[in-house]
Amino acid sequence: KRSLQVAGTVQRLDCEDCPIEGASVILKQNGKEYVQYTDAHGKYAFDVDPGFPIELEAIMEWEEGAVEAVDVSDIVSMRKHILGRERLRHAHQLVASDVNGDQSVDVLDIVAMRKVILGKTSRFSEKSAEKGRSLWRFVSEAFKAEASEINALGRLSEEKGLQMAAPQANVIEADFYGVKLGDANGDWSPEKIKSPRPGRR
Repeated sequence: KRSLQVAGTVQRLDCEDCPIEGASVILKQNGKEYVQYTDAHGKYAFDVDPGFPIELEAIMEWEEGAVEAVDVSDIVSMRKHILGRERLRHAHQLVASDVNGDQSVDVLDIVAMRKVILGKTSRFSEKSAEKGRSLWRFVSEAFKAEASEINALGRLSEEKGLQMAAPQANVIEADFYGVKLGDANGDWSPEKIKSPRPGRR
């Protein structure tokens, strides 16, 4: 039976050529679900049936949890933004600061981050369905190309993975761009963690 390939790269939104290793890419097609984990180059690939539409989603989770790269300096940056003293100017900073996913950067996000810093919780959401989505947020190529300081948070509500009609040819650029939630000042790096752990459903 003829099959096609859907492939892409998962990398950081704030850094060109910065792949994310160990992200889970979930493919849904014809009532079935498949998972691939990105390699050291952030690459993944699926063999798919050309006769059915496709949904793709990226998530990531690792042992250290939300506290990695989240500290008081991030809260200071967010507080300055909220008070209008020094705005967060880049889309990835705004996405990182919206830790509770309500398309705004406000005091509730700071409260959630304080709980993480103080060790009261290891993630920004305790809901079991959100565990793999409460540490990182992944967006599409369209978001990367079009998001700005003005519209980044509003566009987040449109980011629901990638949906494709039944493919008629190989798809080689089904890419995702990740943001470490809470890292408002952008100082997270893979060297700061022991090893990534693939996300779970």
